[in-house]
Amino acid sequence: MRKPPIKVELKDKELLELISEEEERWFNSLPAEELGKHGGKYIATKNRQIIASSKSLSELYQQLEAKGVKKVCISYIEDPGLMVIY
Repeated sequence: MRKPPIKVELKDKELLELISEEEERWFNSLPAEELGKHGGKYIATKNRQIIASSKSLSELYQQLEAKGVKKVCISYIEDPGLMVIY
């Protein structure tokens, strides 16, 4: 038998800002050239800026730790030369 979904209420203002509609609009409006620079990499964004990028998550975490950043939004940018169908 399937369990009902768990409702989680996020109250951390800093985390809520990372996933806000404004942040999403900013991310979706990034020029293709900017995203292309990070193709095939994970990027960390905060306050409408790309603050770190790396081909591996472990390296990205190391970069963030070195900068003292604890809360970010992490996305993977597909390589521009690939066609990905979801």
